[in-house]
Amino acid sequence: MAASRPVVLDVQSIHDFIQYVLDNHAVPSTLVVCSTKATFLEALQGEPQSSQDEQHAINPRRLWQTPTLRLLSTSRTLKLAFCPDITHLRAYLATYTITVAKRSVEQDDALRLPSAQPIMAILNPIELHRPTSAFSAQGLNRTFSVATEAAHHTGSKLVMADIAKPHAISNLGEELQTAEARAPTSPWEEELPILNVTTKRLGELSVGRTVKIKSVAERWCFFEKMPSLDSI
Repeated sequence: MAASRPVVLDVQSIHDFIQYVLDNHAVPSTLVVCSTKATFLEALQGEPQSSQDEQHAINPRRLWQTPTLRLLSTSRTLKLAFCPDITHLRAYLATYTITVAKRSVEQDDALRLPSAQPIMAILNPIELHRPTSAFSAQGLNRTFSVATEAAHHTGSKLVMADIAKPHAISNLGEELQTAEARAPTSPWEEELPILNVTTKRLGELSVGRTVKIKSVAERWCFFEKMPSLDSI
């Protein structure tokens, strides 16, 4: 089956992103987490319950913490990979075709939707680039290009999401709090430099022209909102 178009999923919760992948994937699928395992587990277990979660609290599938971790750890149809840095991520994506070729194609069709397909899901690629000199249109474009190629060659649907982290502003001054309030709520709306930043001037990064991360991603992906939980 030919791969569907790559997408960036507009989602606010790591739990929701994982459930989307679990509900829609078929063998061979992979969830690539752009962090260490410890950081991922900490974020997953510490994520606050959203108002949408509260509305579905009576649904067993929304009882997240332990069930979600158990599903990920015992799943035979979804591989979990951790990439703690950009070099690791790009190397993993570059060899993804080989990795997929070695995996079993067994699955229980009764446990998935008829529309399910192989998925290569990438969680928090922006956050992985943020503290590096590759936090630029050039750096992200290279990563998105490698990811798109890997998904294409394996007939997988590329699905990416970056979950915005809440800002800790309790100790900030009024001016900084105002600046935080104006900051975009979605990482994809952030501005970043065109080229990789390698120099500093007068203690400040010299970034030159900037572009929204969304504009970079749109060269490779379409943006889609998370499907309504009522329709799942």
